[in-house]
Amino acid sequence: MKRCGSILVFSICLVLIEECAVVGAIKRAVLSGNLKKWHTVTLTFDGPQTGEDAEPNPFRDYRLNVTFTKGNKQYVVPGYYAADGNAAETGGKAGSKWRVHFLPDEEG
Repeated sequence: MKRCGSILVFSICLVLIEECAVVGAIKRAVLSGNLKKWHTVTLTFDGPQTGEDAEPNPFRDYRLNVTFTKGNKQYVVPGYYAADGNAAETGGKAGSKWRVHFLPDEEG
């Protein structure tokens, strides 16, 4: 019984370490848009280099959630894999850009 508990704790630690390694790889975001109420703010991150057909797959196996906080309000906004950051124009299928869009309901 004790051994099963140790294995479970070890497995959870490995998952957390893997997630931290990915988070640690993300340095800082590039912000675009107007910092005004009801204007779209876009954050673009340099994350893990990957491709549409890669394993692990950026659409199935990665998650990007950004938390925006002001006072007691908190919004968790899901992000997405954006390939080279301009895939709609370039047809890019690989890259390291990850993006999230947010429409704030107040300034600040």
